[in-house]
Amino acid sequence: MAKQDDYVRVTVRIPADIYASVKDAAGEKSVNAEIVARLSGQQRTLRDEFAMAALTGIADHFSLSESAVTKASQRVVARLCFDYADAMIEAREAQP
Repeated sequence: MAKQDDYVRVTVRIPADIYASVKDAAGEKSVNAEIVARLSGQQRTLRDEFAMAALTGIADHFSLSESAVTKASQRVVARLCFDYADAMIEAREAQP
């Protein structure tokens, strides 16, 4: 952990529903760590979320196991997931 001098303590008031959302998203991390991660750009993007959803579907459909997947096929599947994510974002933006 960084020295205490590297930090500034602030008090912030936020709506209860936003706090609850941040707390849920933090999971095992502290709410403070989640806020710092979001503010520093370390959060997942919508594209990342869509790619993870695509990977879940692909893995479930094809019963992919870690031992059965080569490095080359991992790259192909990763690229495919992000292609699906890009398509989902395009479709989302095209809606009126």
